[in-house]
Amino acid sequence: MSRFRAPHQKSRKHAPGPFALRIHVTLWSKGNCEKRCDYYPQTPSAQPIRAPRPDGCFQGRAQTSCPFITWPVVFQILTADNAVMIRITLKGLAKFMTATPAQQRKILRDFKYPKEEGLAQAVYYKEARDFIYSKHKNNRPTSWLVDRAAQIQLLASAAAGNTKTRLGHNARALQEYAQHFGDRHFDVLGDLDVSLSIAGVRVKINPDLHVREGETEKLIKLEFSNKPPDQQVVRIICQTLYEGAQQGGRVFQPAAVLYLDVPRGEVYRGARTRSRLRGEIDAACQNIAALWDRI
Repeated sequence: MSRFRAPHQKSRKHAPGPFALRIHVTLWSKGNCEKRCDYYPQTPSAQPIRAPRPDGCFQGRAQTSCPFITWPVVFQILTADNAVMIRITLKGLAKFMTATPAQQRKILRDFKYPKEEGLAQAVYYKEARDFIYSKHKNNRPTSWLVDRAAQIQLLASAAAGNTKTRLGHNARALQEYAQHFGDRHFDVLGDLDVSLSIAGVRVKINPDLHVREGETEKLIKLEFSNKPPDQQVVRIICQTLYEGAQQGGRVFQPAAVLYLDVPRGEVYRGARTRSRLRGEIDAACQNIAALWDRI
């Protein structure tokens, strides 16, 4: 039976209602392995630690000496939905893995202390993604997508500054998608979250399209940038998307994970399971967890 030991830590300032206590815990099994976890005060429990669940969670109890919490508490290691976790995007992880040490710290700082422009960048191609989704969802002709591009271009011509530039790029993206992928028939399936949790880091993964093409269920990421994508970044994105789908209990073949380079009309498919690349992804998440509190 595994044992759980939680050294005393100062809590956050007490506030009414549920709140998180961040502690360092040591999970003893075959060897010593220190993990960071957040846990929430709940009703007393005598539940022992069990083997990790498929999503990486543990459950158990711990005794804290905080003055206002004197009973064992049920906890989940970082992968719980209500836990305070280190969160990074799929593309952010890929950039981190291909960056220099100085660039890595800058990438993590941007995620830990997000700025308004960073949040805006996350929805930069919102119109293009929304219209591409609608085209396939409603089985619209390619000409409909071209018309939407023309409408956005009209809006861009009446705008100024960053808004003008952003709308112009969205119009371009729709035109390029219509040119290169407009004739592909996708049956749109429900939205899917295949976020990957490793070492207390949650890599947010929401495919742009979750579809069935012919008899095959597929996950698709769309790339709209004018700049050709780095090949290693593409491999990391495809592998992480595949690993996230597998961790969530779904079964996808690696070739069913698609990365569409829209401006150039290129299609990248996940290759066979890459144990080495998976190991590099694990190591990168562990590195992120180690650096996070020092950023």
